[in-house]
Amino acid sequence: MSTTNQEKESLVKTVTQGTIYITAAKLYFIVSSYAIYFVLPRLISSDLFGIYGFVISIVSIVNVVLVTGTQQTVSKFVSEDYRKANIIKSKALKIQAVIASTITLIYFLSAPLIAKIFNDPLLIRPLQISALIPMFYSLYAIYVGYLNGQRKFLRQSILDIAYSTLKAVAIIALALATNSVNGAIFGFAIAVIIALMLAPFVSGKSVNQEENSNFSATTFLRFQSELLGAILLSNLLQRADLILIKKYISADSITANKMAGYYTALMTIAGVTYQAIVSVAFVIFPIISKASFEEQKDEVKNYIRQTTKYTLMLMALSATIFSSNARVVLEVLYNKEYAIGATSLTIAAYGLMFFGLIYILTTIISSSGKPRVSLIVGIITLTVSVSLNILLIPEYEIIGAALATTIAMFVGVITATIYIHSTFKACFSLKSVTSTFIAAISMYLVNSFLPDTLFSLFNGKMNLIFNLTIHIAVQTSVYLMALIMTRELTSNEFNLIRKTIKV
Repeated sequence: MSTTNQEKESLVKTVTQGTIYITAAKLYFIVSSYAIYFVLPRLISSDLFGIYGFVISIVSIVNVVLVTGTQQTVSKFVSEDYRKANIIKSKALKIQAVIASTITLIYFLSAPLIAKIFNDPLLIRPLQISALIPMFYSLYAIYVGYLNGQRKFLRQSILDIAYSTLKAVAIIALALATNSVNGAIFGFAIAVIIALMLAPFVSGKSVNQEENSNFSATTFLRFQSELLGAILLSNLLQRADLILIKKYISADSITANKMAGYYTALMTIAGVTYQAIVSVAFVIFPIISKASFEEQKDEVKNYIRQTTKYTLMLMALSATIFSSNARVVLEVLYNKEYAIGATSLTIAAYGLMFFGLIYILTTIISSSGKPRVSLIVGIITLTVSVSLNILLIPEYEIIGAALATTIAMFVGVITATIYIHSTFKACFSLKSVTSTFIAAISMYLVNSFLPDTLFSLFNGKMNLIFNLTIHIAVQTSVYLMALIMTRELTSNEFNLIRKTIKV
């Protein structure tokens, strides 16, 4: 076996293992996050849950921008030269302490203004408490990027699992103890602080380092600032509909909070589709970054083709399951009160699928060293989203929000695809898109012919869960059969699965 083949096999093994580790951590994150969203409505009223969803949406815009942007920036520079990993981490901590402190202070002082804009003074205290979260979370992100850039995916997943556990336990425990939304948000902050304290012990220190080498803070800040802008727009995209619901759906704050609560619930479910592929972005970012840095054009093309094919295949399955079973899923995971969002979930499931594709496509663009292009994609998509939400929410309420978001996300996918295809000569293939579309339509049609209740073996919610499970199993089988019949799933994919299981 030549050295080249050995390197390729080693890379395949790293990608496979990394995907397994990060996927496991993200699945755990999804389960723990959904535990929070399923328990909280039972501890606090629907209007307080609406406040929680709104505040978390606001803080998440700041939070995820700082966290993801910092993590990816550290990962990029570490992946390009492992020997500078410790120096990059040290300088990044100093830079981030200043940036995070400034943003946190501005955010804290803006709480009364935000509450005034949304005509709800009850928002002030929760917003001020939530200011603690981005401050410490962005420092935690440096350790995640430090591990990610070195492809130490197992340690990264261990750190993320520890954080997810702390977050779920702290939020639920303090919500239960205080019976308030303030307690839940303070629990979030405590979890982040403890996770930051654990991070240095889990990440450790790298060996064979160039301790006296130079690292340009200016280059770091330039890339980070462009990436932060792109991620800010990406997360505004994910939160804009909820924020605009709070603003435009009703002049009555209690009604607005309730509708925001219903929308938070349905978007939490739709978000599973997006969360399912986050691990892919974590794995491909340092790999494409390094390949682009070393000008390995053929390898970059191959990564793009494979990544877009399999992420579309996975997300289309998830989105169609939630869309076609919207009412039952809402009743199973929440209660009948939340079934008011069924039609919105039917639409929004695909909106979040398109958002997931935007996330993957802009990750590819940014990792190749072009975060400014990701920023432009975000501006175009957000402009369409805000315009359509303002137009449709007053007339069609949460259904209008779901429709506006889905259309805007589709526009973003088209925009990013055009750039990637023109630059790298690789992206979604027409065959893959067509095959996936046929498979999704097939499973949707099959589900429409199945009665809601196939068997009545249990009572109440257990019977709903049992029949929903059968529906999903039948739909998934039809989906896979359609992909096999259209030759989108072949022996190559099944061999890859067998190799993955053996790793």
